[in-house]
Amino acid sequence: MRTFTRNKSRTADEDEIRSLKNESELAATKGAELDDKTIMSFPSIDKMAGMPGKKEGEVRVFRDGGVAKAFAWQGGKWILMGDVQGQAHPKVYYPGDKYFPAGEYDYVFDI
Repeated sequence: MRTFTRNKSRTADEDEIRSLKNESELAATKGAELDDKTIMSFPSIDKMAGMPGKKEGEVRVFRDGGVAKAFAWQGGKWILMGDVQGQAHPKVYYPGDKYFPAGEYDYVFDI
């Protein structure tokens, strides 16, 4: 997931923006690997009203026709985050430190 801002002091430089665009285009081409059976397994957006989120920030996938879309539960309603693209990545093993235990994680990144 990427977070975007309108605050000029927090925007990325041109190289990072170009890199994001390239990654997005690559993810879009990989998105075709999300097969119709998987997409059809998600609840339809017309069922959204009867499926409230359990906690603030929960992310859930609904389908709009034949397109999988990610929504976040915010302020008592589902907010569209965007189309689901690409495929699941394998888990990453993290050896652990004083903050997080060793184990497999969905994604590990440096801050």
